[in-house]
Amino acid sequence: MAIKRRTTVTREGLYYLFVLSFIIGGALMREINLLLVLAGVMMGPVLLGWRTAVRQLRFFEIQRKLPRQIGAGELLVVDMQLANTHPKWSKWAVAVEDQVVFLGSQSASASRRPGLFFPFTKPATCETRTYQGRLYQRGEYSFGPLTVSCSFPMGLVRRTVTLDDQQRLLVYPRMGELTPRWQQLVEPDRMGNQRSQSHRGITGGEFHGLRDWRVGDSRGWIHWRTSARRNKLTVREFEQQLNQDLAILLDLGNVDWQDELSVQTAETAISFVATAVSRQCRVGSSRLVLVIAGQSNEIISGATSIGLSQEIMQRLATARTSRRDVAPESLAEFLNVTPRAASMVFVSTRPIDLANTDRFTTVWEDTDHRTLLGRMICLQVGSEEFKACFRMHQQPAPEMIDDTNETNDTEVTV
Repeated sequence: MAIKRRTTVTREGLYYLFVLSFIIGGALMREINLLLVLAGVMMGPVLLGWRTAVRQLRFFEIQRKLPRQIGAGELLVVDMQLANTHPKWSKWAVAVEDQVVFLGSQSASASRRPGLFFPFTKPATCETRTYQGRLYQRGEYSFGPLTVSCSFPMGLVRRTVTLDDQQRLLVYPRMGELTPRWQQLVEPDRMGNQRSQSHRGITGGEFHGLRDWRVGDSRGWIHWRTSARRNKLTVREFEQQLNQDLAILLDLGNVDWQDELSVQTAETAISFVATAVSRQCRVGSSRLVLVIAGQSNEIISGATSIGLSQEIMQRLATARTSRRDVAPESLAEFLNVTPRAASMVFVSTRPIDLANTDRFTTVWEDTDHRTLLGRMICLQVGSEEFKACFRMHQQPAPEMIDDTNETNDTEVTV
């Protein structure tokens, strides 16, 4: 870890030295010995402050602890631990300043510097302080370097140590809420005889209730305690779930980066897809395909699982929009990788007209692709159909959070 050390005079120290210079100048010009003695006495606090500040920032370790994952708008809690490794000397009035930078922006306003204060740390012990805040933009953030400073005891001289301790944190897209209308759009019954049905055994479905035993029931379903109490065979009944494969095409093209409304619409589309993917991965065993059409086409597919959900969230967190129209080529690629029995959803920030043969020439020239267009569910962000399927969770206001003496919390908003 790279370390930079420097010693500076504080503003109070400059005022102090300014007065001291007048005293020394007057003593030399007037040859007043008492003023020279006073100047010598006043030099003591400066030398003591310099020596003490330098000694304070030796034999210590700083460790930052970030959460493993976090969504945009969620509360971020960062723990900072100061370890005093000296066996005898205590640490007094140590200030630690972190730097949080949003890597998706070149603006200086995308950087924040939360600070923490450690008033006293005993020898061979650790003290932990916390700062917290909210990161409202999805993407990658950089934490560090750490700046540790101390001007104890006089506040005239400050010793500063800069530690090149940098960490990265990936902030997932904001989540919303899917309405029953979304379930109606993608439910298996839409597919008729082509639906993909998964029969679950005794351990696969959710427990529904108890009923009398019927011919053909498995002996493993018998609930023996209830059967003994009723003196009649009773079996456990489980819900039989239908797991529908799902394929989503996310169109992030035709987005003007300088238009705030256009950018916000794209972010809403990403939040919707993130919510739909998260729900699909929790429902049960099925196949999920996601094509992200932006600056580059990304294809993620596989059986629904927590691992697949996290991979998709990471891709969505770093997805970039494009100014050009990428929907035609992305739609053709999407139809190539989509299972034929899957529910297909086309999410876009612009109006979707699949009957436009000029725009989707490649798709209409392929007979197989052309037959699939009739099954495509098209959702434009902001349309009535989209609003009926998805509601965004209310975002907390970027207000300061009350500090607590126990954790010395500090608010940081990026």
